[in-house]
Amino acid sequence: MLNENVVRLLKSGMWDLATCAGGEPNVVPVAFKDVTPDGKLVVGDVFLDTTLKNIAANNGRIAVSVYDAQNLEGYQVKGTAQYVTEGEVVKTFKAMVEKMFSGAATAKGALIIANGIVERKSYDEIPPRVEYSLTEKGASVVPILQSICQWAGVFYKDGGETPMIQYQKCDHRG
Repeated sequence: MLNENVVRLLKSGMWDLATCAGGEPNVVPVAFKDVTPDGKLVVGDVFLDTTLKNIAANNGRIAVSVYDAQNLEGYQVKGTAQYVTEGEVVKTFKAMVEKMFSGAATAKGALIIANGIVERKSYDEIPPRVEYSLTEKGASVVPILQSICQWAGVFYKDGGETPMIQYQKCDHRG
């Protein structure tokens, strides 16, 4: 059982969830989390593809670290994870995520959707499926982005010197 100080910090602090598979460690920050009255740590997140694969490959073994940088207090909790896709806790976390991000998978996605650039359509399936498409407003930006890519293509040449200090190659074919 977790002591009172650990539970307090787990409820208020940020968590890092660590997994490992095939000798390759993976650590992710956890946005949606809670501690049940019986001391179980609950993680509700939609961004954990590698973590879920590692849990399956490593018999569920995980470590969670939580810390308070101001008070220099921190704890590590090790244990076995169980992947759950149904039940009350899943419904609670799903509602929390949908409310926070207006149904988007990420904060950036929420911004794009909120600005009417992308439309989101979700399907009530397991595993969950979501489709995104450009709205009319979003499609109107495509020619502008293509022009920027074309402009960048003037200055970017594969394998050659370029006057641009920072760039990222785009898919424009000019």
